[in-house]
Amino acid sequence: MQRVVEASPSRLAQGRVGTRYTTKAYVQLRAEHAIALDAVHSRIADDFATKLGLIPLATRAKDHAEYLLHPDQGRRLDDASRERLQKQGTMGADVVIIVGDGLSAVAVEKQAPTLLPALSSALKYYGAELNKRRWELMMAAGGADALEWEGARSNEGAAARTWLRTKANSIEGGTSEVQLNVVAKRILGLPGI
Repeated sequence: MQRVVEASPSRLAQGRVGTRYTTKAYVQLRAEHAIALDAVHSRIADDFATKLGLIPLATRAKDHAEYLLHPDQGRRLDDASRERLQKQGTMGADVVIIVGDGLSAVAVEKQAPTLLPALSSALKYYGAELNKRRWELMMAAGGADALEWEGARSNEGAAARTWLRTKANSIEGGTSEVQLNVVAKRILGLPGI
């Protein structure tokens, strides 16, 4: 039974005195509940987004109290924020990350400064690998004709040259190994070498 208790975050085999938890279990439950309440009612600093180089946005929830009562209002950006994102957001980006405090501003303030750079590394790695795979598939589909290096028919070997160029994607902008090391350390929490 002890292995089951240790393996689960649930409150198993807490022990009881009559119909109540033991005092130790009850005090621990109350302490954890207080921490959860503090997290839910915490507010993110006004300058948090700008300090991280992000665009400050707001949802349709007018304030934190309305968000707690109507969480659906917190799932959509307000009109002014949508316009701001369209004007200031990175145009042509394949991925836009929106950081929201939701039910725990404390968690966002603690995790976002480390997670965002690591997520950026993961996306750079994924983008480079995806581009290489895409061009490998295009070359395979084109057969021997795709390897033509010169001539009008192949647009002076545009496909072959682009395919070869994608090999550099894992070197430029930080090697794939560096990006994977950042992901391993910052997201997975693995130790460095």
